[in-house]
Amino acid sequence: MLNLTSKKTLDAKMRVKSDIFAGWEEAIDHQVRVMYTPFMGDEKRDVVEYTSLGFLGAPHTMLTYTRCMDSILCVPLMLDVAVWCDYFARKNVPPRRVALATAYLFKVPE
Repeated sequence: MLNLTSKKTLDAKMRVKSDIFAGWEEAIDHQVRVMYTPFMGDEKRDVVEYTSLGFLGAPHTMLTYTRCMDSILCVPLMLDVAVWCDYFARKNVPPRRVALATAYLFKVPE
């Protein structure tokens, strides 16, 4: 469960998370930062603030705070993979195309 205590795993995560918006055409005003604190171990604390224009052009800001083990966040992705794989199997999609279509759900291989 403490996957960020391994230097190899931490380096891989930092490499992937450091610039997740690279390559987009438009200028993005997002900032993503991954920091490892030994005291918290594998626990993830996530604060997301999203501002958009609401009714009559008035700004609307939504703020969420998430706190859980990093490993628990994988469960929805695992369900997505299962659903997609079932769908592709029913449509007789070749495995290579399935791998390409679901690659965004997985970490970068080492």
